Amino acid sequence: YLVPTTMSKSIKADEIKGIRDAGLAILLCWEIGASDVKGGAERGKSDGARVKELAQEFGVPAETAIYFAVDYEAVANEFPTIEAYIRAAQEACYPYRCRPDIHRTVH
Repeated sequence: YLVPTTMSKSIKADEIKGIRDAGLAILLCWEIGASDVKGGAERGKSDGARVKELAQEFGVPAETAIYFAVDYEAVANEFPTIEAYIRAAQEACYPYRCRPDIHRTVH
């Protein structure tokens, strides 16, 4: 997870370096709370900006895809809010490429 380093699930800068030095690819995912996407565009903009800041701090190359988790049982009427979150996150985290990561069945 590419999240604040105060969180136990956070990847560490030396882990990123070790993975890259070994010539391996890395998949990074942002998730603070499972349903943060319910915050729509405002939350997406804030989260996207934080992701960009952390990625730059850790030396993640530009254009790297960073996934944003939708980690709860979303229902159809939430889709516009989730889409607004993802679009705002994509814009705020440029030059990184934001991607949605949906873990569960969407109803």
